[in-house]
Amino acid sequence: MVTRDFDAMLAESRGERPTFRVGGQVYTLRRKVGVKAWFKMWEAMRATEDNDIANERFFSTVLISRDVPRFLEAYRRGDEPAPDGVDPDDWEDNVMDVAALDLISEWAMEYLSGKPSADSSSSSPGANRTGVAPKPVSLTPAAA
Repeated sequence: MVTRDFDAMLAESRGERPTFRVGGQVYTLRRKVGVKAWFKMWEAMRATEDNDIANERFFSTVLISRDVPRFLEAYRRGDEPAPDGVDPDDWEDNVMDVAALDLISEWAMEYLSGKPSADSSSSSPGANRTGVAPKPVSLTPAAA
């Protein structure tokens, strides 16, 4: 009989809660998200055309609850002018840009779903995920 212990496998891959740093702040992901919460999040994200609402819903679901307000504040900050006494050139380092948001979202999805994305940096380009390497096939007829 073949059995697999998915609890043990996922626990090993998850370990401690992962953290990430963006805009000078450190945030923590949940170790896992329940199935119903995951589907409810996706349903809510699909039901809106507003990217801000979708992103806020996603991060409210995947971050630990005490980090959500601070993250959403940083997300909403946008490109406001630097506060008095802060060098404007240094202020932009504390703004979350779209590249960071994209990378964080992809990484959180990979971690919480347990499924690396097709273009994940965790695999080398062109490498097979599983199985035997494919045989090269020529599309040109063999010379007689």
